Amino acid sequence: MVSSDREGDAQVSESAAVCLRKTYDWSATAPSFAVIDALATVESVDPAELLTVFETTLYDHADLEAFDIRVRERKSESIAVTISIDRYQVRFDGDELIVSEPNDPSSP
Repeated sequence: MVSSDREGDAQVSESAAVCLRKTYDWSATAPSFAVIDALATVESVDPAELLTVFETTLYDHADLEAFDIRVRERKSESIAVTISIDRYQVRFDGDELIVSEPNDPSSP
């Protein structure tokens, strides 16, 4: 699922733990490849192993061509693009990619 938010909604939820935050040049890196790389980094696996880890692919969650275009051609920095994969939320905010995981509300 891919969504976009206005600036007021673009904050990472206080109930989410940031797992990775990285800056990219979207003209040099495809956002869809950045998602795969970021999730592999967070899971400490080779990107080719993500299918085994998540039992799903990024293609199952988004139209990757449309996703790449949306992130790259965004005219306003006040729009953030978010995709949810498994237990992670991946947010593109300007030139930054943020991977977060909701905190377990039952944890102390």
